This record gives sequence, C-alpha cells and structure tokens, in this order.
Amino acid sequence: MMSGRSGAKRLVLVAGFLMLVIGFFGWSPPAAATGVRSKPEAAIKRAMQGIHSDLKKLKLKYFQLRYIEDAKLYNNEFRYTTGLQHESRVDGPTFAKYGCDIYVHIRYPSTPQDMDLRQQEGVLVTLKNGSAYAVWRRVRTEANQEGQAFADKVNEIVTARLDEMKKEMEE
Repeated sequence: MMSGRSGAKRLVLVAGFLMLVIGFFGWSPPAAATGVRSKPEAAIKRAMQGIHSDLKKLKLKYFQLRYIEDAKLYNNEFRYTTGLQHESRVDGPTFAKYGCDIYVHIRYPSTPQDMDLRQQEGVLVTLKNGSAYAVWRRVRTEANQEGQAFADKVNEIVTARLDEMKKEMEE
C-alpha cells in the first residue's frame, strides 16, 4: 500500500512526463480549450463590445437608449429591445414612445447555405483569404421623424464597427 505522500509524488512525476511528451510532439490544445480566441472571433467580440460602448455614449442624447446597460451582449451577438408592444409579421412591430429594437448577429465562418437557414435577410461578406462571415442586423423603432433619426444614427454606428471588424479580420 502506498502512502499519500508517495502517491502525490508519483502523480506529479506522471503529469510532468506527460507534459514533456506533449511538448516534444508539438501538440497543443484547441484554442477553445485554452480560452484563446482566433483572430476573427476576437474581432467579432470587439465589434459587439464597440457597438454597445458607442450606444452607451449616446444614452443622454436618445431616450431610446435609457436602458442600454441591460442590452444582451454575446461574443457574436448584440440585442437591445425596449418598448416593443406588439410584434406582427403582417403589420410590423408596434412600439411605445421611444421604443426600439436593435439586433446584430455575426456568424463566422459562414457559407451561402447558412444564409438560407434563416428567415431574416442577412449579408454574406467574403474576406481576402476566401473565408466569409454572415451578418444579420435590424434596427427598428417607432415610425416618426425622431425614430428615423435614431435608427439612422444606430445604423451609422453598426456599419462603422462592422467595417472596422472586417479590416481587422483581413489583416
């Protein structure tokens, strides 16, 4: 029977031997297992965070953004909805005063077949290296001049962040 101390030593020796063998053969765990993101994944995450950050800066100018801190922010998706009263496929959405719906989703890598899997219309963007990513985006708000001005500003921000992301992915 082994004592606890010699068992621990043996475990350390085995672990050290395995690390030596793994290092010798040049194996490394997949990026997902190490928490390291690929360049495109990191660029996409930065774009989503940038959209959120830019919209937070406009909170005092546009009342639609009063709850922007509650936006759902994921590595490849941004969602923010406030004041949506009714969703209708026929008539479109109905918003309360200063209501809005902002949605941006990116899928990388992506193919034309991926685009067919969704009902929402998206855009497939091809990169210099031949890979591509898909973007689905939507900005909806109340149907008045103030709502349209808000939607235009949000679209400007999203477009700028997506352009920046594409450049970063192509570097």
